[in-house]
Amino acid sequence: MAKLSYYGKEMANRNIFLIIAVVAAIILLGVVYLPEENVMLSRGPGHPDSIPVNSSPNDLDNGCEIYGSVGGFPKSPVTPTLPPKNNKDYNSPDYVCTHFAFDFCKETRDIKEITSCQILAFDSHAINSIRYIDDEGQEWVCVVEPQTNEYFCMTLDEWNNLNREHWIKNTLCRDYYKDWDLKYCNRNPWLAPRCSDSDIPNMLGKPCEKSQQGQRRACVENARRGGYYNFIEIKCNCDGAFGFGQECEWK
Repeated sequence: MAKLSYYGKEMANRNIFLIIAVVAAIILLGVVYLPEENVMLSRGPGHPDSIPVNSSPNDLDNGCEIYGSVGGFPKSPVTPTLPPKNNKDYNSPDYVCTHFAFDFCKETRDIKEITSCQILAFDSHAINSIRYIDDEGQEWVCVVEPQTNEYFCMTLDEWNNLNREHWIKNTLCRDYYKDWDLKYCNRNPWLAPRCSDSDIPNMLGKPCEKSQQGQRRACVENARRGGYYNFIEIKCNCDGAFGFGQECEWK
């Protein structure tokens, strides 16, 4: 009986060890294989316009003046209602492409057909992306060069189905700006609303859903002298072990 008791204890110890190993493996798998926040511009899980946010794309004060016309924008399938062309002079470092882009968004506020305006930047330049609703209710996404008011629009469905980072780097930068020397277009583009047009600053510390865990939102503050600006970025974080009693909030 003593022998049986010994083997029984051995089996019990092995079972406990196996249970611990299985639990540890589940935790490890959760850590390793649960998707991290992925803010790639093409397929991010957060906001529909999720983007990679580069914390220091502040080299926009040199070389982003447009002389005359970009020259490569194709004919757009729709003509959006846009603000009047900005006739301010490019004047580095006091008024550069980021200032053009911020001011363009300011001027869209009173255009009811434009439902949102964001800053679209790719390292050495900044332009705009707008959402526009035509007379038939069709929703479009348009990229706009705010120094010249050149634009190209596609349907919202087309935009949502794009590999956006690839499209921006290889179509927008190379083809649309082919007659203009656009430097450093092979690095991270980013897309974000102005903070003054966004509720993101007010979301800090507010609850978010468990399904939003890891999602990021970002906005950009107004450009200062030289085109420099600050990002405000928040992330949905959930506290609590094993999914029980988790409280999630934007941090």
